[in-house]
Formats: sequence, structure tokens, C-alpha cells
Amino acid sequence: MSVLARIPRRNLSARQRGGFLAGSRLPLWWWGASIGLAVGCGGDKGDSAAATGSVPDIVGRYNTIVLGVAGCEGDPVWIDDWARGRLDVTGAGDSPTFDFGDDAVFAGSLEADGGFRFAGAMDFNGASLSLSGTGVAGVAPTDPGDGSQARLTGDITVVVSQEGLEDCTIEGPFEATELVDSER
Repeated sequence: MSVLARIPRRNLSARQRGGFLAGSRLPLWWWGASIGLAVGCGGDKGDSAAATGSVPDIVGRYNTIVLGVAGCEGDPVWIDDWARGRLDVTGAGDSPTFDFGDDAVFAGSLEADGGFRFAGAMDFNGASLSLSGTGVAGVAPTDPGDGSQARLTGDITVVVSQEGLEDCTIEGPFEATELVDSER
């Protein structure tokens, strides 16, 4: 009988037991964590888009919340009334269209890093609005874990022009979370 056969197995090193990774000098917990991360971190479509240089897919229907406003005497009507609620993002590639409903439809651009912009003009509540929006697309905190639910965060800036009044500028941060089909 060999000397190793007489020593209880729990007192033997991994190399002496001849187990998996017996020749490794790294602890088994390190290998377990590394394998777990390699299997579990497949990434999401936003991560892969930035790595390949293609733009992320942000096409979908969103619920938009304006988080506050500053400017134009703090009157939220110039952003809130048309931007809050439904937002449809359509179009493919780097030229999406941002449709907030009614006459609030704006051409936009999208970069590989998720950065986006939209701009345009519209008549609203007897005033002429010239607006722009900038932000970044990412994965929503409510995502089911597969990277399929997007979130857009950014800022909207509106220049309000009313006849007989001085122009004013109002700004407001916004967050838009993609509405996902519960059957996914």
C-alpha cells in the first residue's frame, strides 16, 4: 500500500488527489468563478454593437417620463405635454425616427456607442418650438436578463417662440423605458 493511500483524502492537495486541474497552482474557487463568469456573461445586444462598430437596436415602443424642467419660468407644458407618455422609435441603423405622437415626430441619429440625437420644429399651444434631444441608449434595469429591454436617457432642450414675447429656453432630463411583450 502506498503512503498516499494511508492519508485521508481530505488532507491531500488537489495535485495529490489527481482531481480536475490537479496541476494547477490556482485555487479551485478561482476556476469555478472564472468558468461561471465565462458561461454567464454572454453580454447583450448593446455590448456587442459597440464592440463590432454597428449601432445598437433601439427600435421599439417606449414609455417616456420627463424628470423635471428648468427655464421658461419653470412651465413644464413646453416639454411635458408632448414628450411624456408613448414614444415610438422606428427606422433601421443609424437614422432612427423619434415619434412622440401627433406632430411631434423628429429625425435622429444613432452612434455605435448608443449615443443618440434628435431635432426638429413644431407648432404647439400657439407657439413655435425648436427642439433637440441628446442621450444614450442602454439596457433597462427592468430587463429580463437577456439585454432585450432598452432604456433611453437624456435631455430635451426647447426654444419657445411666441408672438409678442421674448423667446425662452426650457430643458428637461428624460427617461424612456422600452415596453416589452410579456410573452417573450
